[in-house]
Amino acid sequence: MNLQQAVTSILTRLKDFTGYIEISNFMDFVYFNMSSDGGPEGVMGMLGMGASKEMSLNYDPERKIFYSRVLSGPQDSNAITVFTRDNPIAQKIGELSEKFHFDCKDKILDSVFPAKLHEALKSQKNHITFVQSSDATQFNEPKPQKISLRVETLYHNILSYISGFSQAKSIFAVEGAGAEPDILFSFNFAMFPQTDQVVNYQLDVFLDPAHLTRGKRFIRVDTETFKATYLENVDEIRMNYQYTLVLHVKSFKKP
Repeated sequence: MNLQQAVTSILTRLKDFTGYIEISNFMDFVYFNMSSDGGPEGVMGMLGMGASKEMSLNYDPERKIFYSRVLSGPQDSNAITVFTRDNPIAQKIGELSEKFHFDCKDKILDSVFPAKLHEALKSQKNHITFVQSSDATQFNEPKPQKISLRVETLYHNILSYISGFSQAKSIFAVEGAGAEPDILFSFNFAMFPQTDQVVNYQLDVFLDPAHLTRGKRFIRVDTETFKATYLENVDEIRMNYQYTLVLHVKSFKKP
């Protein structure tokens, strides 16, 4: 298919996007939180993803979800909410909420993070804040705003997509049906004007006919050879390895 057909196909398949992205797995959400602003600097630095010494986990007790709001433009209306209903630590919610702020050496976190990740967090002296809050933005609009998606850049191979300018920290994946290509996408910072009726989002996209990231959580790029490897988990850390997190989209429904 030509460029126009590819863009039309992408926008058609993403037409249900609401500003909300549900992902299936709690640990994917944790890694996403760590790779965005406020994530643990030491661990994400080792993965070539950057961040800071503090991380917050936001839990909404009304909807029973973990969520994170990320800006994709200069206005709050450009924010994207990533959330998961997966909650393997449901029995610990009360204890986590009561204590609120944790040194990562705290033993209660043994049941929250996989052993290797917890060891890395402890060694880097990171801290986690357990925040209980609810995203109420959807209740402030007098009427629903229209979503406008635009494909700004369509990449033709995956290395150009994730490493063309700087290593992407995270990308989203929508699986195709049958032989249909998967859509790998990320949000570009939208600078074009907003209106009261329309919220604009700009996308960078790669169409993946080989389904390279299915069942995988990370893309590892060797910055010496620029070879990409697709992994379920981080297997080793080296100076020349950089990791991109793949977030598999479960739905675009509002929680």
